[in-house]
Amino acid sequence: MNLSRYFHELQDGYLSEIEDLRLDSEGHDVLDRRLRDKRAGFAAVVSMIDTDPLMLAPALHGAFHLPPGRLPAIEDLLGCEPDELPSWGELSRLVEVASWARPLVERALEEEAGPAFLATVVGLEYLLSKQRAETGPAVDPEAEGGARRERDDGDDRDEGEGEDDVEGLADDFLEQQGFDRRNEP
Repeated sequence: MNLSRYFHELQDGYLSEIEDLRLDSEGHDVLDRRLRDKRAGFAAVVSMIDTDPLMLAPALHGAFHLPPGRLPAIEDLLGCEPDELPSWGELSRLVEVASWARPLVERALEEEAGPAFLATVVGLEYLLSKQRAETGPAVDPEAEGGARRERDDGDDRDEGEGEDDVEGLADDFLEQQGFDRRNEP
């Protein structure tokens, strides 16, 4: 597999992003909750899609299923530099998008850099799955909130977190990224 400089530079950062989300300061696996937070805050930070794709990419962790017969095309993708990435129209025929991720994909496609971002995430997800297949997952893969479990019913929400607290979740997400809160309580 020929890995372009672009994907070579991003792969370790993406793995680190996912692993940083996995555990809290006490060593508890909180990946599902943190991924939900990233997904809830996606629209608030989507404008950064072309300047910091690694900040947004984890929101789509587990969103793409890559059927085995189509893996050579995905490996070809990994040899591409940003200006050579296939269109989303081409790529969407090769991958299956989890139902929970479709609104995020549609929102990403509204941005000029959205198709390249989605191609990048597909490539990074493939690299991550390949690495895990070689080294083994850090935790039970069934515990992850990706394409294996498409429901997102919020069972482990913090008390008081309501369905329409998306703005609060977006503010929490931005604060975790180092930004000041937009709406102080």
